[in-house]
Amino acid sequence: MSQFLICKAEKDLSNYGKKINEIILNHDLFSKVINQYIMEENADAIWIIENIHEMVDQLEKHMEIIEEIISKSDVMIFWYGSDFQELEVVNSRFELLDYLKQNVANPCFEIYLYADFNEDN
Repeated sequence: MSQFLICKAEKDLSNYGKKINEIILNHDLFSKVINQYIMEENADAIWIIENIHEMVDQLEKHMEIIEEIISKSDVMIFWYGSDFQELEVVNSRFELLDYLKQNVANPCFEIYLYADFNEDN
């Protein structure tokens, strides 16, 4: 099991992940999560960030990269393993960044969040 991240983003996230159509491993799991939270199959806008586990484990080192991913995303879904039901909801980029910064030094940090920035100012 691992930490996962799915992003809905019109902007290019290819430096950090792949589009859902390019993913083979865990594709069924990702599809379930997409169907539950995003409820659309515009595969061109759905990105899987495969190395998020390492980024979260070394959050301080990778915070700049995560901030860039957040700035380019409209929706983000973070979860661990197969536990993606009933994720905590975050409605702004500021709230998500604040949450991450508060946990920078937490060695056991796992993220269980659904972040929808469509109404973010």
